[in-house]
Amino acid sequence: MTSGSVINGQQTLNPVGDKSDDFTVTGDHQQILTLTKYDEPKPSMTLRVIKQDNQSQYLAGAAFTLQPSAGEAETITSSATSEGQAFATKLIADGTYTMSETKAPDGYQSNPAKIAIQVATTGKEATVTIDGEALKPGESKNGYTLAIDGSTITLQAINQPLAILPHTGGQGYQRLLGIALGLISAAFLLLLVVLIKRRVVKQHD
Repeated sequence: MTSGSVINGQQTLNPVGDKSDDFTVTGDHQQILTLTKYDEPKPSMTLRVIKQDNQSQYLAGAAFTLQPSAGEAETITSSATSEGQAFATKLIADGTYTMSETKAPDGYQSNPAKIAIQVATTGKEATVTIDGEALKPGESKNGYTLAIDGSTITLQAINQPLAILPHTGGQGYQRLLGIALGLISAAFLLLLVVLIKRRVVKQHD
């Protein structure tokens, strides 16, 4: 910071570079003067994600990517608190964020939906879309339900369990094999009875 001109006993300190903050010092100061500038934090909203299955059981172990429009992507691994919160993070005002699930909890299908969140300049409102379609508070689309309470955005994310396929050689296969063998045995016995009856009839003739 460089000193400016002295006008009527006032010295104006000019900003450095393109910074717009400036200060005015009045009177004569022979000693060193220290100026402290306090910046107010930019408004923000809190994003909460709740991870559940279709039976409302809280899930852990999912991984999400959160990509701000300006900045590096952040990878978040979910936990499962008593309230079901997978994770919570701050979204700075006047920013756009994209969120997607990159890893599903063990035993569950991954949700490929892409969430876009645009936070207003005031930090009190947000616009949310899912796969390019608007998602309003109270609505559910593609496995996500949105709620906004004050400066908190809550997304409830649902994962469907993986389908369980029968294993070759398992109990299902053995049961079918047993039924088939039983039917074959019954057919063989029936054929044997018919042949015996025919032989008996021929002997009587």
